[in-house]
Amino acid sequence: MTTLTLDGLTITTLEEQHAANLGYALAPLTKMGGKSVQQRGLEWLRDHVNTSIPHWYYSAVLGHDIHLSVYATLRIRKFDNELGLWVHPYKKLWCPTNEYAPIVSRQKVTTAFRDDIVDVLTNAATPYADFNDYKFHELGTANTAEANTQTALDTSTGIARVTGTQVENASNIYESVATTTMDASENILEHGLFNNSSGATMMDRSIFSAIAVVSSDLVQSTYDLTVNAEA
Repeated sequence: MTTLTLDGLTITTLEEQHAANLGYALAPLTKMGGKSVQQRGLEWLRDHVNTSIPHWYYSAVLGHDIHLSVYATLRIRKFDNELGLWVHPYKKLWCPTNEYAPIVSRQKVTTAFRDDIVDVLTNAATPYADFNDYKFHELGTANTAEANTQTALDTSTGIARVTGTQVENASNIYESVATTTMDASENILEHGLFNNSSGATMMDRSIFSAIAVVSSDLVQSTYDLTVNAEA
């Protein structure tokens, strides 16, 4: 474990602190070739026990087989101006890169985004033109329960959406990273990813435990959308 002492505070890197996130991250675990622990388990059972096990599992749970699964994770870290370091949003733990940031949410992708995918396949003009623009990050201050029918944040901070990066974190993982400069002392409780700087379609709304910020703090959001083939 690596530590840094600054003004009497001990800042610990997350090299050995990923265990703090382990309980949440295991359901499902990412960064394993883009596959969750559960999917790897089904693959092992398919290859070593019976080739039909994944089919039986999906049929029992969902009522039908599955060929693609989609899920998302949101990681957040913030820049502490007092310390001059990127830190864990809830602890004095140094997060040197966004890879060390904890997963704060793993919930629903919206039905609007689902519909966008179908519209693009039919070459519909409107979604096709902006389908590759899901990179606009917005933060909010309400923790109303998530629903996949939501189309906007509950209560925006009022800060303009920030344009994030767009990369393939792996061949099956879309990632967008954005850094928002806060303009007030408040608690951040929600995040949304959109395909335009205003209005537009929301891919996902994520809620999480309150992250306390003050004016000029930086909040970095890392959104990963993982698309897996069936086991």
